[in-house]
Amino acid sequence: MRGSGAALFGAAVALLAAEAIAAADPPAIATGKRPVQRLPDEVDITRVKPDMVVLHDGHGHYLALVALREMDMTFYGDGRTFNQLRVLSTFSDSKVGNSMRRFWSPISTDADIILDTGGNWTVRCSDRTTPMVPLAAAQKGEVLSAARFLRPFWKRQALGLARDDRGVYYYVDMIRDDRGPMERASDANPPRGYRLYVGRKGRMKEQRLTDAVEDSGGLVLSTRGGDLSIQTEAKAAVFSTGKRQRPLVYLPLEDNLLLIYRDLGLYGKLGVPCDDL
Repeated sequence: MRGSGAALFGAAVALLAAEAIAAADPPAIATGKRPVQRLPDEVDITRVKPDMVVLHDGHGHYLALVALREMDMTFYGDGRTFNQLRVLSTFSDSKVGNSMRRFWSPISTDADIILDTGGNWTVRCSDRTTPMVPLAAAQKGEVLSAARFLRPFWKRQALGLARDDRGVYYYVDMIRDDRGPMERASDANPPRGYRLYVGRKGRMKEQRLTDAVEDSGGLVLSTRGGDLSIQTEAKAAVFSTGKRQRPLVYLPLEDNLLLIYRDLGLYGKLGVPCDDL
């Protein structure tokens, strides 16, 4: 099947953009000697460092990864500090040399790092595609030696969302526990860090919690103004003030990611390529 004229034109534009990035020097990075002390969430890349590729877009945005494998060792940053990306799914074919890794990016309908059979790298964020070019060996070595590699930048996760009939939203998030299943299961008091926000889109305010209860029946968060009860299994939410109960419209998280991470106006950068590209 022949490609459309628009598709051919788009491919030509991407190729020219990649050539322009390759021809230009990447932004200077202050490498220097790194401090000896490690941060608590620093990732040891010693095992994969010799095989890593460092990609840049010519505007100060960098990826560090291993082509075709080690998908969990995928990092994004400014060339000095890199944060690990949460890779959700992968595909690679070593015979033809192409791969795609989809990373967590709730502000995008698609979020992929793509290596095509011609050896070209691109990042896709929804309908935007950005060519990425590998650093030369000497520059790559300087970056990998001096940069810090940390666990994912975004350390919270959505827990519950509801609204009333007037368009006032009730949103709950909590600390994201990235530990393995066995480690989490053995912790009798895992970190929670619940937060409750109430308000209209773009004007939500965090509420001071006075108590939090979570059990098989759901979650109840108490404030001085009332109690929010969310039952995920029953897909129900209620806000109570004294003896008065006000049923809310329960909103499934998976259907409202753009609303949560973009439209509600609660969060800034998430530490993923689609923040910038």
